[in-house]
Amino acid sequence: MDQNLRSLMLLRLAFSPKVDQDYPKLVALWTFAFTKAIGRIDQRLDEHRINKAFGDSTHKLTTWPSPAQIIELMPRRPEVKQVHHDPRHTEDAGSTLAQMTRALCDLSEGIITKDQFDEMMKGWES
Repeated sequence: MDQNLRSLMLLRLAFSPKVDQDYPKLVALWTFAFTKAIGRIDQRLDEHRINKAFGDSTHKLTTWPSPAQIIELMPRRPEVKQVHHDPRHTEDAGSTLAQMTRALCDLSEGIITKDQFDEMMKGWES
């Protein structure tokens, strides 16, 4: 934000803030405006977008812009890839886990033999 605002000041646009004004407050105000508009600024996702918006505006401006004017020029954030979850996998795994638990109980109670348990395990491994 700081470098972009300094670049705008070099253009000496009409209604530009004076260099001797409290520059850190200007940066804080613009950062606040951007944060309110786009949420938390993520350097990785937003730095390019912010720089592009400022860069795209410099040849069009004749007066000092408001933060909203620059924010409007920002490209959209890249779409987040959606992860597909097939609930059947969870249901199948839960069913298999229940069967395995029951078989372990049966084995420990002597209802089934170790050979029978091993045979069941072979079926679950596939």
